Amino acid sequence: MAFLLVLCCTEMEGNLLEKKDKGYYLSILSLIVLIGVLVSYFYGPVFFHPNQFLLNDGGDAFKNYFTYEWYIQNDNSFIDYIGSNYPYGENHLYTDGTPILSNLIKLLPFLKPYSIDIFNFSMLISLFVCALILFKIFRLFHIENWKAILSAVGITVLCPQALRYTGHFALSYGFCIPLIIYLLLTFNLDRQHKLKRSVVISLVSIFIFFIHPYLGMICASFIIFYWIFKLLFERNKSGTFILEFILQAIIPVVFYFLIVKLTDHHSDRNALPYGFFYLNSSIETIFISTHKPFRHLLSQLYKIKSQNGEGIAYIGIASLIMFFYTLYLFFKNRARATQVIKEDILLKNYLLMFFSAIMLLLFSMGFPFNIGLSWILDHVPTIQQFRAPGRFAWVFYFIVCIGVCIIICKYSFRKLPRTSKTILIFLLLCLYTIEGIPYHNEVTKAKFPVNIFKEEYLSKELKDVIAVIKGIKPQSIIPLPFFHVGTDYYNIAGTGNITNSSFVISLHSKVPLMANLTPRNSLTEAQKLIQIISSDLIHKDIRGDLTSTDPFVILYTKEFLDENEQSLLNRGTLVLETENYIIKQITLEQLFYNSTASKISFFEANKLKMLRTNHLFLTDSSYVHFNGFDHLPNQRLEGNVNDTNILFEIEPNKLMKDERYELSFWYRAKDKLDMNNLLIIEEEDANGNTQIIAQKNMYSMNNVTKDGTLAILPFAIKNVANRIMISLTGTSDREKTFFLDDLMIRQKNTNVYRLYYSDRIKDSILNYNNIDLFHESN
Repeated sequence: MAFLLVLCCTEMEGNLLEKKDKGYYLSILSLIVLIGVLVSYFYGPVFFHPNQFLLNDGGDAFKNYFTYEWYIQNDNSFIDYIGSNYPYGENHLYTDGTPILSNLIKLLPFLKPYSIDIFNFSMLISLFVCALILFKIFRLFHIENWKAILSAVGITVLCPQALRYTGHFALSYGFCIPLIIYLLLTFNLDRQHKLKRSVVISLVSIFIFFIHPYLGMICASFIIFYWIFKLLFERNKSGTFILEFILQAIIPVVFYFLIVKLTDHHSDRNALPYGFFYLNSSIETIFISTHKPFRHLLSQLYKIKSQNGEGIAYIGIASLIMFFYTLYLFFKNRARATQVIKEDILLKNYLLMFFSAIMLLLFSMGFPFNIGLSWILDHVPTIQQFRAPGRFAWVFYFIVCIGVCIIICKYSFRKLPRTSKTILIFLLLCLYTIEGIPYHNEVTKAKFPVNIFKEEYLSKELKDVIAVIKGIKPQSIIPLPFFHVGTDYYNIAGTGNITNSSFVISLHSKVPLMANLTPRNSLTEAQKLIQIISSDLIHKDIRGDLTSTDPFVILYTKEFLDENEQSLLNRGTLVLETENYIIKQITLEQLFYNSTASKISFFEANKLKMLRTNHLFLTDSSYVHFNGFDHLPNQRLEGNVNDTNILFEIEPNKLMKDERYELSFWYRAKDKLDMNNLLIIEEEDANGNTQIIAQKNMYSMNNVTKDGTLAILPFAIKNVANRIMISLTGTSDREKTFFLDDLMIRQKNTNVYRLYYSDRIKDSILNYNNIDLFHESN
């Protein structure tokens, strides 16, 4: 994939460079050898045996391998992915499944057995491609071969995208931004074929969008700002630039978003994903390394407050030294420098690229939205779709490092003796590689995980589980502990064990998951899936979307389950138990079992025997507290996510030691924008010392409806003489208002019925332990 792009660039290059002699090709060979040594040392097992090993098997890494592999091996569509989020599936453009590569393999079916090989190899070969493109850029500026080699290797090794080998694989293709830089430079050197070159830049930009939309938007934004500055500084030629601007900058963006619009049939995606105001770059991530050897030195010069991983685009200590030295030289000799820039078309256009990179750097740091201009987002909400603006600083990294290396190699140290100059240049250029080595040392593995997506590497236990599931032929696999991550509203994390096991078993059995781990998925679809593990008293909206009557399979990894998950597991019929797994079959009727009728019948038969407290009916006389907040103006409690909200305090000696209690209430986030609010129950002694006895985030609660979330948190106190405090505290960069209603605390073995009149349905409703009881027919 990457080599095709480089061949395209080479073909377009024409005679822009001087004649390629033997030294040129020896330099290319030397470059390949140096990068090859790096790749062999850090990633040797994966590079030489790409079918046998994975780069990583944790978190997003395993998920990205799965979505990529499932789509290739099991999906017939070139758009729709059905490996998870059953029965709805997902648009493959939203799965981080590297659609340009996966669709290419689907077009060439003979490549399917080598899909993981190709994926692994493409990520590692991109290091070679990145270095090669950088070398070609330096040759455009007539940098000597040995200097161009050291510069290209150093910038490649220090590239922050190497850190994406831990999981965000599609973001690891470091050649994309240098390729756009190279194409823009050659475009300005060859004005005779400007239309042809504009078309190539447009196609390459579209290509990059389908590697990963972030990379595509980063490159497209860079091109847009480049042309804006070109139009500003060359106004006398602006009329001739319009077509080129549209071809290079506008068409790729419009084309990609048009494809998404036409192919995406999943509604209700979160329009304002979390992170826009938090996942930024900063002074600390651009000018101070996150790794040794110079981090401590630089941190003495500028105190580190935080170094957000999404904003890492460290330009290297050599760039820092020369960057400020160059500014000094420029202002000292600005008349001469200005003249040189005017006469050199490459330098002039590179300066425009530097201005463009500055704009993207400011955006990556949150400007201008973090200085009181966030109202702009109300008018252009699409901007906030990019949850991690810090990544846009990658352009600044490449532009500054390339520019500084050109200055080091071509314009600096002219008054020094030749030997001293050579040594100094060599040392400065080597600093990039020295500082980049720790990046690769961080992401490499002492032992790379085996490629368990290949059947020959499966354990006997997994093969037995897969065989049993294939025999059942279920319509879907329900993993327990359950997981559903990706909406930024709900976040049922599950465990690393269940997610990885589910992916492997699903892929090999060819049975999709009724769970999900993909970014930016539909809120409505997520809610319906999570209801699978909601209380059986809550109506399951997903039932109407299931057309098959085939059974389901529960995959249980013998880890902790909450009460709702345990109830679901109990309803299944055991099929297989191994050392690490329990496999149960569950029918459609068992899955959607609802106990509403039995709860109503029990109430009708026993209400006269129950203890009556106002409108509450209790099955015994143990501790119960209820607050419907009817005394408040809107009959509900309103709070701010970013504040510490005290919900209730229980005085000492009200509860019994080691007795199980349950806190519950209904929670609603305004406009369904954020649920990142931590529910905390803590004890406070007479000296003011506190100890947390239970906590859970609101986004991980699993009793969900279209109207709100029922938060449930069991707890037990440790000291009856302590005061119990219940609070909510969270973090939000979006809508911060939440509403809370019907707060109840009960002893776990006490069931609480509540009979009240509903203005919504104009009738009386019976409520059981904070859940309204409706017959399924209603």
